[in-house]
Amino acid sequence: MIDILECTLRDASYPISYQFTAEDTAIIATGLFQAGFKRIEIGHGLGLGASSIKYGFAAASDEEYIAAASSVLPPGIFGLFAIPGIAELEALDLVAKYKGGFVRIGTDVKDTKLAESFIKKGKDLGLEVSANLMKTYSASVSEVVERSLQLQEWGADIIAVVDSAGGMMPEAVRSYIRSLSLAGVKKIGFHGHNNLQLAVANTLIAIESGATIVDATLRGLGRSTGNAQTEALVMCMERLGYNTGIDIFETMDISDKIIAPLARGRGSDSIEIASGYSMFHSGYMPLIEKESKSNGVDIRKLIIAVGDGNGQLINEEFVSKIAKSLSKEADNIAEPDSVKNAINSFQTKFQTRIDAEHDILTLVSEINSVSKKTGKLPVLTITQSINPLIEKFSIPYIHINDSLLIGNVELKFIDDLNDTVKDIAGLVEYILIDASLNVNISNFEYTTSKIIRYSEENARVNAIESYLSSIKLLESNKKYLISGINSCSLAFADRLLGNNISFCLYDDSTDILMGALSLLMQKSKLLYPKSEATVEVYDGNSVIDVIASFKLNSSLSLQTSSFHTSTFIIDAYLESFTDIFLNDAKGYNMPVYRLDIRAGLSSEVALRIETQKLISNVLGKNLINEIPVIAGGVIGELGMVVLDSLNHPKKVLGIANGRGGLLSKIDELPYIDSIEKVRGHILLNLFHKK
Repeated sequence: MIDILECTLRDASYPISYQFTAEDTAIIATGLFQAGFKRIEIGHGLGLGASSIKYGFAAASDEEYIAAASSVLPPGIFGLFAIPGIAELEALDLVAKYKGGFVRIGTDVKDTKLAESFIKKGKDLGLEVSANLMKTYSASVSEVVERSLQLQEWGADIIAVVDSAGGMMPEAVRSYIRSLSLAGVKKIGFHGHNNLQLAVANTLIAIESGATIVDATLRGLGRSTGNAQTEALVMCMERLGYNTGIDIFETMDISDKIIAPLARGRGSDSIEIASGYSMFHSGYMPLIEKESKSNGVDIRKLIIAVGDGNGQLINEEFVSKIAKSLSKEADNIAEPDSVKNAINSFQTKFQTRIDAEHDILTLVSEINSVSKKTGKLPVLTITQSINPLIEKFSIPYIHINDSLLIGNVELKFIDDLNDTVKDIAGLVEYILIDASLNVNISNFEYTTSKIIRYSEENARVNAIESYLSSIKLLESNKKYLISGINSCSLAFADRLLGNNISFCLYDDSTDILMGALSLLMQKSKLLYPKSEATVEVYDGNSVIDVIASFKLNSSLSLQTSSFHTSTFIIDAYLESFTDIFLNDAKGYNMPVYRLDIRAGLSSEVALRIETQKLISNVLGKNLINEIPVIAGGVIGELGMVVLDSLNHPKKVLGIANGRGGLLSKIDELPYIDSIEKVRGHILLNLFHKK
């Protein structure tokens, strides 16, 4: 029997800066066990005791990882890695305490004496012990055999050949493992890296030569270029006739849904692997996709069933027949959802550690952890809360978009801002402070974090305008009621005027209401003289299509004929409506919506950061090969070469005309020599960077 030791939860932590959480460990370990894996390695990439400023802090402690795995796995299934000198001998006690099954002691192949005490300690604790010979290739075959026999004499159950650099040729793997087998080593393992894209091939050679425990990771994710890819290795072994006991589809589901987003394009996806396994040519993929969709069958299973057609012509009739057959089978067999099952098991068995207070440092840690796993830019925004009920601060959400990961902190008191920034100084790349707090950004020059302003008000107004536009309510034939006058509602009123939309105003204070009316009417005449939009005080008679409220506990009432059941009501601030209003709305079957500003915040944050980058990387003048060049917002003198960026130029845009524009192609002919010299310099730099 060949065992695949699944080490995603250890080795695949390298490229994400060791940021698998305890929860990740519980969920992924559960999924792997349900898929059939009986050896699952967890923990920091460098093993026990490695989480530190020297080696890199992990998202959880050794004990948290071990406790998480122990809570969802039967005894003996999981194990950890230990490098003497990084791990203390006593760390092995944790593995035994939580009923782990094995420990792997990693030493340089030429320094195996360091493993002796760890091997003996592991055996005393009742653990299976593997001696991993790191950089095996740096010792001769005879030396590896001699050292391995000594390790086995000390009690090592397994001797593992390790291709640490991923550069071993198949014949070298064969030589080491055959020699160990002939010398009487009882169990032999192999851990291959993929720098020369030979990890799977070398693993298969290792098995053929006598290895019975081989390492792999989902998507092949791991240190450097990674490891043998679990999904591909299982498929290859099945093709060769080995009974792995692994459900490949459950394995691929875990990989596609959980690991692939972290891999960012590394490794082969499950469709590619299924195609290789079944010798399926991708030219038939459109036909497979069509029949898979119309018959509701797993596209991977259809690819494997069709294969190379077994000599039969692959056409629509043939594929449709197989798809229908698979569909009937699926009707009789409930397909397991490995990811869902893993999460359900995790929620049932694993109790997440809950801090007494979810503090700001915890938020920053979460942001950085997810950032390292996703490659998204970590950002923290700070504003003053509009919720009077919070005690000191609130942390409403972490928002993730295509490029940013935004954590949000709302302070109760502005006086706490300086201490808050000091606490997180340097821990997150960008800190954005709401302009309404009226602070001097230069006061925070002590931090390496980039601190810039943003506008929470802009974010809120952008969010409501975009939201209402998306549901086709930002139209000139609609009439709005803006309830509650403040800077945010006035900014939104400006947007309505710009969209030629009429609206009424309401506020509990008559003085504020009349002042706002006067201001907006003047703005309308000055900025939008041709607009047909009207601005008036709400009198209870105008028929209203949309109510947008911007003030806490407004006294606005629905007891009027101007509202109808299709009137759209949105709380654009926080708890703007009274209980009476909400109960009346419910009685009239009028839903009330709460504004979610995350999309607006994303656009506001992206604008501020991109502007900062432009100023830092683009704006200014320079010389390239004695030729004056400019970029960004600088108005260059006639004849200057204009680039797309000053610090990292990739393209010549043209020649400055001296007025902020570019010369025509004909007029720039006298400057062709300057253009070509600058372009040559750019190309040379780009080439050297590669």
